[in-house]
Amino acid sequence: MLHQIIISKLENNTDVFKALLGKISTGQAIWKPSSDKWSVLEVINHLHDK
Repeated sequence: MLHQIIISKLENNTDVFKALLGKISTGQAIWKPSSDKWSVLEVINHLHDK
């Protein structure tokens, strides 16, 4: 049940994600602060896959 609540909240904030991420460059999206950290693109893909 908790998963559905989280999914619903993410879906309800689609416009927020678009506003925050819509104008970043490919370089910014794939940049990682270190090899063991995730890029913005990896985070978004992870959220999308769940």
